[in-house]
Amino acid sequence: MSDASTLFELLSARHRRRILLLLCNRDEIRIPEDLVSRGATLSAQGSTVGESTAVPRGSELETRLRHLDLPKLESCGLVEWDPDEQLVSRGPEFEAVEPALTLIAEYSHRFPLDLL
Repeated sequence: MSDASTLFELLSARHRRRILLLLCNRDEIRIPEDLVSRGATLSAQGSTVGESTAVPRGSELETRLRHLDLPKLESCGLVEWDPDEQLVSRGPEFEAVEPALTLIAEYSHRFPLDLL
């Protein structure tokens, strides 16, 4: 990760934030099944908090994830993405942003509701 501006730009999209937050406590996630569409946050103890509604296959959101969000996260080294298996795992640069993600998760109750 080159700078804070790049990190904030990556976190500007809700689904990119959710993917990164989910990877804080998992080695890998399956897209779209493991991505929750609302309330994806992590408690300080590492459990997922909030409603969980799966992203439907073939939806506009799945298309956006496949063609925009996941490639963007992958190009920055934050995730590794296997589109054939639909698996996303931590990339080589993930550790650089993990402290910021941990703070977001820990203080999510103090952020605006649409953060997650």
